[in-house]
Order: sequence, then structure tokens, then C-alpha cells
Amino acid sequence: MTASPSSLSPSDEDSSPDARERPEAFSSSNPKGGMNSFKHRNSSVELKMRRHVLTPDSQHIVMVMVGLPARGKSFVSKKLERFLKWRGIQARIFNVGETRRKHGGDHSASFFDPTNSSTREAIAQGVLDELIEWLGASSDTAAAIFDATNSTVARRDSISARIRQRLAGCAVVFVESVCDDPVILERNLLQKVRCSPDYRDADAENALNDLRERVRQYELQYETLSNAETHPYIKLFNLSSQLHLHHIYGRMANSLVPYMMGIHVSARPIWLVRCAHCPGAEGQTSSPGSPVAGRPPPASTVVVDRSAKLSPEGLAFAKGLGAFCERRCKEFAQEDSELELEPECTTFTSTLPRAIQTASFVPSTHINASPALNPLDKGICYGLTEDEFRRQMAEEYALWSSSKRTQRFPGGESFQDLISRLEPMLIEIEQQTSPVLIVAHLSTLQVLYGYFGGLTLEQALESEIPHHTVMQLTPSTDAAMWRVEHMHLGADGEDTVLRR
Repeated sequence: MTASPSSLSPSDEDSSPDARERPEAFSSSNPKGGMNSFKHRNSSVELKMRRHVLTPDSQHIVMVMVGLPARGKSFVSKKLERFLKWRGIQARIFNVGETRRKHGGDHSASFFDPTNSSTREAIAQGVLDELIEWLGASSDTAAAIFDATNSTVARRDSISARIRQRLAGCAVVFVESVCDDPVILERNLLQKVRCSPDYRDADAENALNDLRERVRQYELQYETLSNAETHPYIKLFNLSSQLHLHHIYGRMANSLVPYMMGIHVSARPIWLVRCAHCPGAEGQTSSPGSPVAGRPPPASTVVVDRSAKLSPEGLAFAKGLGAFCERRCKEFAQEDSELELEPECTTFTSTLPRAIQTASFVPSTHINASPALNPLDKGICYGLTEDEFRRQMAEEYALWSSSKRTQRFPGGESFQDLISRLEPMLIEIEQQTSPVLIVAHLSTLQVLYGYFGGLTLEQALESEIPHHTVMQLTPSTDAAMWRVEHMHLGADGEDTVLRR
């Protein structure tokens, strides 16, 4: 994936020859500068002021989607919403198509004729007003995603002006999804016909013809984003191949842009696995912040030494995991035989010996051991059950239980800290196009699963990830976006699905 080099500067004008003059030309002590020096100083001040205006982060942000039908706008919207919520930010999608369908009526291709725009404009305006009202009522950091075609410059100018008029200080960023790859476009069209409520009861061929005509109607007036517009924007090409940025700085550049560069639509499995059994680790742990759903907390928790190696039972599981990954990777490579893929997976583990050893039999060119996957640091609470934490440190426990996301364990981390260090790892996992194996610990796997499962932090911390099982995640076209399977492995790596 590439980002357009010129678009990373505040504007195209900043790349002009004048902006690249020798440093001394900008100095007031340069007696030869004269009028040119004055002009250069003005240019420099203008550049700094523009950057200053664009860099500060806003408490509220609206991401306005742009693009023809079947270009992946809703897919990108859902991914952004899930990522933002996982990071602890209020986020909500406002989809004009969903509101349009609630109004009923005939929504065949003729409804989208440019000469029949008044009804569609009224619906879109109503959704935008709903978005503004929701965002204005939020006192916390919040992001709204306006999911519609927004296909003309005039329309985009109107949206930006209305938001800025009613929400002072709100940032507005346009996100265009461009698809000019015929293979990807045809796949998108077929998927929209299969999944869109507009075509639920329609014949497949008739539905596809109607959708093509709808696209043609939009193409009659469609205007792509360009630098001639003053709005900050991001353009995605073919949902992975290229990213173009214009006037994007601050939090958007630091977090959302890397995430958007990572997302794609390729099908590949992701396997979440807890470290295998270690000597002395009998029983199920239930330390503070890591409850096991449906089970009462035991009287004592299991404390595993950080340097612990696997037991014979753990080694047996590790060998079975290696056989499982080898078989599944071969199947994946055969399904995409035209790509001539190697039958191996990308493997990530924590830096603890038991995690690396669990993955040691997996067919992978390299085990990526990262401290980002290390367990939550519970500080002086390490080894305590939640009940022991409550009884021994009542004041600290009261603070922690009132805000489990942001309150740090005494001498340790908060779950928000854990999410922050997992964010680059999540982006790296998302960008992989081959099978991915993550071997880590209960706290880190629960937080990662919270993203893939679209769960709140509280729900994620109640999710059960048993020892010596594999949680398999595969992309799905339904609202969940990921299909989840729990599998038990035999000694030979053969898997038995426990539940979906």
C-alpha cells in the first residue's frame, strides 16, 4: 500500500520551488534577501499557520463517506466504527440507505435518477441532522460516520458547512472509496446483490442489472475528491492497494490512517491460542480483570513464573497445534493455488518462554515475539483473585471497579494501557493476507477478541478462552463481520468444533 507523497504535506503549494529555497533566504539577517526574503517569510508563516490549524485534535469528528454504490463504503464504515469503539471512543454510523428503506416505496434504479433528487436529498438531510444532534449531545470524545454516496462537490460543501455551523470545533474528514479494479468491482456488485435488503426478494440477474443501472445514474453526476476542494480527505483505492491523504494530521494521521492502510477484504483465518500448560499451573485462573464466564472464582489463583516452560501436557498440545496449522495452511495455499503461496502462517507470540514454546512446532519462517502481547501488568495485584484484591486493598479496588477501562492496577497497567500497546499489533494482524496465529495470554486475547467480536470491554473480559483450544476467526459478510469457532485439538492436530 502506498500513500501519495505529495499529499502528506499540507497542500500542493508547499511543494513549490519557493518553499524549497536555501534556509538563509528566510532569514531577516540576510541583506540580499530584499523583497524575496519578505515573500519567503510570509510563505513560511502561512505554511506554519496552515499546519497549526490542521494539527490539533478535535473532541468530535465526522467522517463523511464518498463513493459510488458497491465500492465498499459500508464495509469501511463498519470497520472504522468497530476500531474506534475498541479504542474506547463513542462511535456511530449514520447510514442514509437504511433510513431510505424505512421510508418504503420503489427504490429501483429509477429512484436514483439525477432528476429525481428531492426525495433523496430530504432523507439525507434528515440523517445528517440526526448525526449532528447525536454528536452535539456527547460530552466525551466521539466520532460519527456519515455513510452515503455524497457524490458531488456541492453536496460535500453543503455537508461541511452545515456541520461546522452547528458544531463549533468539530473536525470533518471525507473518506472516498474508489474501486477501478474490474475483478474487485464485480465481486462487490455480486455481494451487494446477495446481501442488500434492496434485493432481498429479487431475481439475481434482474437485481444485478438494476444495480448496474443505479451505478450508471450516479456516474452521470459523480465528482471524485480532489485537491481543489479545501476539505481534509482520505482516498482508498480498491480497498487496499493505495491510500491518498490530503490535509490529514494529528490523531487521524497517527491512528486511523495506519489502521485504514491495514484493512482489506481477503479471506484468511486468524487463530487465537492461549499459552499451553506449564508445571504448577493446574486449575483455571481467575485473577482481577480476567473473570471466566459462568464459573465462580476459585479460592486462590494460579501464579505462573514468567520463565516457566511447558509441561509434557503442554508440549503435546504444542505439537498438535503445529500439525493443525500445517494442515490448515496447506489447505489455504491450495485454495489460492494461482498465488503460489507457501503453506505457512504468520505467527505472533508474547515474549514469555511458554508462549514462544507453544508456537515452536508451527510451520512459520519466523516467530514474531512481541512485548505488546505480554499479559496485562497487574502490578502488586499479580496473583490475587478479585475477591482478595477487594479485601486486601479496598480503596484501590473501589477505584478500579468504578472504571475498569482507565483505572490502573496499583503499580501496573489499565486495560486502556493494554489496548494502546495492542493497537499496532492489531493493525499488523489486520493487514496479513495469509493465516495468522496469535499465542498469548488470557487478558491480551480477551482484549483482541473484543475487537474482532465487536464486544464492549466488559463483555470481552467475560469471554471464555479455554486452555488447549483454538479460537478461529474468519471474515464474514454478515453484521458480525467475523465468524467465530472454538476447536479442540487432538494429539495429531485434528480439530473438533466445540461451538460456533
